[in-house]
Amino acid sequence: MGQKYNKEFKIRAVRLYLSHKKNIEQIAKDLGISRASLSHWVAQYNKEGEERFFGSGRVIEEELKALRHDCQE
Repeated sequence: MGQKYNKEFKIRAVRLYLSHKKNIEQIAKDLGISRASLSHWVAQYNKEGEERFFGSGRVIEEELKALRHDCQE
């Protein structure tokens, strides 16, 4: 199973990307996360803001449900 990141980490990662002139690949590498994860978080943030991110205690099924919904659009 993949690494789990808490809400605060995701928000900080997105804000770091949005506030710097580095490309998404470099920011992801600097943070030790995948480009796909950061790209997904940025899209979520742009679409729904911070409320979109779940806290670290949330059940994985909620994230899967949200991902399935995103894939259907």
